[in-house]
Amino acid sequence: MRTIERAIRAKTCDPRPTHVGAAGTSRSAGAARSRPRTSPFMRITLLAAALLLAPPLHAQGAPAAAPGGERSTSPPAAPSRVDPRPWAQVVSPMQATRGEMITITGDFPRDAAIEILFVRQATAVADSLQPLPAPQPWTRVREVVVRDSGKTLQFVIPVEARFDTYQLSALFGRGAEQADSIALPGPFQVVNRTAVKLNAVVPAVGFPGDSMQASLVADGLSPFADENRVLVNGRLIPACATGPAAGACIRQEVLPDGHTLHLTALPRSIFRGPVKVRLRVGEQLSDELPFTISRVNERTPLLYALLMLALLGTVVGLMLRPLTRGMRRGTGLLRAAFLDTATNTYSLSKLQFYLWTAAALLGYTYLTISRSLVQGDFTLPDVPRNLPGILLITAGTSVLAVGITGARGSKGAGGMHPSAADFLTTGGVVAPERLQFFVWTVIGVGAFLLLTLFTSPARIDTLPSVPEGFLYLMGISSAGYLGGKLARPPGPVLNRVEAVMGSLEVRLEGTHLSPDATLQIDTTELLARMLDAEKNPNGRPAVAVADEQAGFARALELYVTIMPDEWARPEWLAREHTFTIINPDGQKAVLPFQVTSPTTLPTGQAGGPMTTTATTDATTSGDASGSLPAASDTR
Repeated sequence: MRTIERAIRAKTCDPRPTHVGAAGTSRSAGAARSRPRTSPFMRITLLAAALLLAPPLHAQGAPAAAPGGERSTSPPAAPSRVDPRPWAQVVSPMQATRGEMITITGDFPRDAAIEILFVRQATAVADSLQPLPAPQPWTRVREVVVRDSGKTLQFVIPVEARFDTYQLSALFGRGAEQADSIALPGPFQVVNRTAVKLNAVVPAVGFPGDSMQASLVADGLSPFADENRVLVNGRLIPACATGPAAGACIRQEVLPDGHTLHLTALPRSIFRGPVKVRLRVGEQLSDELPFTISRVNERTPLLYALLMLALLGTVVGLMLRPLTRGMRRGTGLLRAAFLDTATNTYSLSKLQFYLWTAAALLGYTYLTISRSLVQGDFTLPDVPRNLPGILLITAGTSVLAVGITGARGSKGAGGMHPSAADFLTTGGVVAPERLQFFVWTVIGVGAFLLLTLFTSPARIDTLPSVPEGFLYLMGISSAGYLGGKLARPPGPVLNRVEAVMGSLEVRLEGTHLSPDATLQIDTTELLARMLDAEKNPNGRPAVAVADEQAGFARALELYVTIMPDEWARPEWLAREHTFTIINPDGQKAVLPFQVTSPTTLPTGQAGGPMTTTATTDATTSGDASGSLPAASDTR
């Protein structure tokens, strides 16, 4: 009845003065005093008058319909009539976060549907060049609980409420009809109380391109992308709207895991070189983490390192070019670098030294360029542990190999021309210690380069360290290689073959030629019965010049009296042949030669036999004086 009385007095413009309550809402002055008692007859009369005078309830505060019959999405407008009874005094707390319970004390109707309206205040951000579309400026809370006989309202801040400052309003109605609204004490702030922890920037280094991007892995991210603000070197970078980025802004998206903020279209004007990145969500700030946009593309460091190694090789080649002038035509500089001129074979100790030196230079150059041009660290990187030890082993092995060769003699020359088999054989015989030495060298160098060059220039910070066990293994392998050179007898090296046709007289010159060796011309073995019994007693070649080492010769002579019929044919005399000497231990040497018919005599020789000389590809000796070169094998 009291509510009806108030409605009638409002309709009849009750002249009684009003006063403003603690919450700023109008209250009747008479409400503050005790009201006189009303007779039953008077109450019936007032009820009848209320039914006749009161307009329909839905016309007092219902929201207007949008054109076309659609409901407006704008916040409900406050009705023109203010109910003198509902009022609010305290909102507690005035700052809260999503999901937190809010309590409003005052005087509220108990039988009305109550909603709380959050209206965002104008908080334009001045640092936004092309901001994301503004979120909905108001949020409605429909789940409001009335407690304490209408003295208390309670509701939970919805998850869709943004971190911002709001003006709160309470809407009162029944069903879909709104009768009244009052402004609640404010302003009210939705704040972030969850700490933000930036765990990683992935990748730590980005490369320039049409779409530079990175991901920030963090705890405490907001589900709304625009609330996760990115700061670079303390500068707040605005977020761009969907579509092509314009100006110094970034596009950002919160991934479904809720812990990753994906950034795209990073502006190079800001993300250039090493920077410090941090996140701000509401008022919470994370720690800074480094991030770098490379100055070059991802493949550029490897390309520069290869060019640097090629440049160094070219400079060294130009310095050593005069050494190839005395070698046989076709002997290139790279081939000459591995060639042992005494045996005309490739040196395994040289191969190991060159491979590890080139790998160390290439890896260190790649590391230096990556750290400077990609990571922005212009300091000279340190040399990894045990890499100097590997280089010491390779250099020491080469030096000791030279010393052992000088003391014990060289290995056998093997085939007629240098080949890759020289790295594994000695005089044409496979040497197990050389095979082991070669395999571990290739594995070590290959693993070192693989781990170095296949590491992204954005992540590499040092060269691979050589484990202690691998260092010991390389040392043992080198010791086995050198031990084999000490234990194995030297092999034959042919420097010159002189063939005189009539009966076939052959003179062999070289080093470590065994009188007990097996001799072959092409594929025909020279048997004892084929030699002159007087000049070659016991079917063995005669020692013309003895070697410094006992049991070997530097020059052998043999006289072939019994020859195959083919050897007398002109076409056999016209073509080139090979002479092979195989020492008893299996090491051999092969040298080409050619025989000239005794009827073809050079000018100035009458009736004398024709002498032909053949020399190896790499030797600078073998002239007509018959001088013999000293052995110098580093293989």
